[in-house]
Amino acid sequence: MVQVIERKGNIWGNGHLTNRLKKRLIFMATDNSEVLNSLLKAREKKQPKPKKAIAKVGAKKQAEKDAEKELRGENDTLMENWFKNRRKEMVGVCLFCGGKTEKDNGLTYKRSIAHLLPKRNTQFPSIAYNRDNWLELCFYGNSCHTNFDNGIITWELLKDSKEWDIIVKKFNKLYPFIDEFEKRNIPALLWQELTT
Repeated sequence: MVQVIERKGNIWGNGHLTNRLKKRLIFMATDNSEVLNSLLKAREKKQPKPKKAIAKVGAKKQAEKDAEKELRGENDTLMENWFKNRRKEMVGVCLFCGGKTEKDNGLTYKRSIAHLLPKRNTQFPSIAYNRDNWLELCFYGNSCHTNFDNGIITWELLKDSKEWDIIVKKFNKLYPFIDEFEKRNIPALLWQELTT
């Protein structure tokens, strides 16, 4: 029920009241508790829902990692052991430019361990984890690791550098362990340096 207060002239005054004010006047004059309660409820500020943080690793992927870790127990994978052993041999200096490597960073040290011959399944998987199939290269700064992997630092460029002797020594140690099928992937300049 709406109670209207008597006024001279128009009930809403001279027509200057806004719709909002009109609703307020009706609200103030209403005696129906249901209407009042619904209007009060609509005016209450709603509590914002707590925000959920986005997981860095999805639940499915985390379950796979946990299962793999449980399966191997305390032992690391072959690749993890290989990287840890190479870290012990690191000196903290890039072989190509002399810049700082990630030797002392427990999270990123792997970025400074570059494979001399690529470990991909289509290249040299037979020597992927050979102790001589690596070079210590900077990842940040001059990005020698990235440039070497992407072919920006080429074998031709390396042949004329002071590092060539180290690369050739490592290659000659690796050669007997390379699978016959993979030998077709050996760069021509390294074939020329092969000593048997």
